[in-house]
Amino acid sequence: MRCVGAEVAASPFGMELQFDILSDGSIGRTMGVSAQLPFVAASEARLLWELAGEAAQLMEFAANSRIADARWRRVRDTIFSKVVQNDNNLQAFYCIPVFVKFRVRANKLLDAKLYLQAGAAGLSRMRRPSRDD
Repeated sequence: MRCVGAEVAASPFGMELQFDILSDGSIGRTMGVSAQLPFVAASEARLLWELAGEAAQLMEFAANSRIADARWRRVRDTIFSKVVQNDNNLQAFYCIPVFVKFRVRANKLLDAKLYLQAGAAGLSRMRRPSRDD
C-alpha cells in the first residue's frame, strides 16, 4: 500500500503539509497531509466525485486504507450552486469540497477529514425598467 503523502503527491491536487511546532521547538506527533481540491463551478466539482473522478479515486484509497468509510460517496450530493433573485438583488449560494486531510500520529493513520466551503454572495443589483425603456 502506498503512503498517504505519496498518494496525495501523485494526485492532480495541490498538497499541504501540516504539523505542530511545540514550545520547546520540537515537532508534535501528529502530521497532516491535505489534498487541496480546486475551487471550481459546482458542475466541474461534481465530476471530480464521480466514481472515475480524481477526488473519488483519492477517497477510494482512503477507504481501502480504512481511514474513510462509505459516506464519502455522498459528497457529490452536497455540491451545488444556485443563483436566486431576492427583490432587486441576485444572490449566489454554493457548497464545494475544498480539501481532504489525512493525519498520521505516531506512524498510525487517523480518520480522513473532508472540508466543505459553503457560502453566499451578492452578484449584482438588477435595474428595474423605467418608463423610458
